[in-house]
Amino acid sequence: MLTTGFTRIATSIASSVRQLIRDLPCFIFTAAVMPGFVFLDLLVWVLNPGDGRATTADQDFFINPLFGSLSHNEDVRLHDDAILPFSGYEGVTFGNHIYVNPRYRWASTAALPLLRDLDFRLSTKLVLHELTHVMQYKALNGSHAAFGWAYLKAFYNVRNATNHSTDRF
Repeated sequence: MLTTGFTRIATSIASSVRQLIRDLPCFIFTAAVMPGFVFLDLLVWVLNPGDGRATTADQDFFINPLFGSLSHNEDVRLHDDAILPFSGYEGVTFGNHIYVNPRYRWASTAALPLLRDLDFRLSTKLVLHELTHVMQYKALNGSHAAFGWAYLKAFYNVRNATNHSTDRF
């Protein structure tokens, strides 16, 4: 009986050590990249002063079915003329602020025929994607550090699950 208990404890410890060894590269990557994430957060904030703007009622038409009244309470701030300090990205979210490359400026939807406009669809898709990150921040109590850690861990895991692809997700 004592041997069975000891075996269970030893097996549990061995399992925990194996998991730690498997997670170590992810932890090292995330810890190494986290300072850059914090720096990027600060740089985007410095390059884009101001409070941004609330989404319009027209834009909420697309937001509310997916995110409820998230944008109506003025909690989400949209900077749709943002200066992004890196190339290749259309938008980035830090906290409740969504920064969008001017090329993807989200026009008013006063005329629904814009739905046929590819740029409008891409902009809408981008803003809806970035709103997902706002929700993730909210789930982590608005913590930039907690979000950065979770985001970088997910990035590492997705990248390594897809044969070490260098493509962004």
